[in-house]
Amino acid sequence: MKKFVYIFLGVLIAFACTKRNCVKTSDISFGELNEGDRSFYTFAGDSMSVSICQYITPNGDSINDTFAIMSNIKIGDFYSSSFRVSDNCDEVIHLENNVFPFSFPNPNSLEDGQYDFTMSVVLKEGKELVSGSGIIRILRK
Repeated sequence: MKKFVYIFLGVLIAFACTKRNCVKTSDISFGELNEGDRSFYTFAGDSMSVSICQYITPNGDSINDTFAIMSNIKIGDFYSSSFRVSDNCDEVIHLENNVFPFSFPNPNSLEDGQYDFTMSVVLKEGKELVSGSGIIRILRK
């Protein structure tokens, strides 16, 4: 009897923690977007800024199909950097350290939904820090 209970509980735990449960449904739908108007999170310090897209729509129409980042930081100007993308279960989907500009996993390999990110960049001159966090949404028609 005890063996059956342990096996049963093991199955329940495995069932409750599926990958599907780890991707939170987006708080906006594709229909609510004006796909031509791209929204960015902007994080700024005294002399630098980093803007990261709020959504990716990988539907093959060449509008917002890929991750976008804008910045006035040149490749050799940073001392250190970090970019972390995770799902709703706090599993790391993507991690980059000391790389800039940041990249993002192929959106076609990810489920539609919301992914949390944190980022930081430290400039070589003056050790200026820009950091922040937000949500990147993957939405398809």
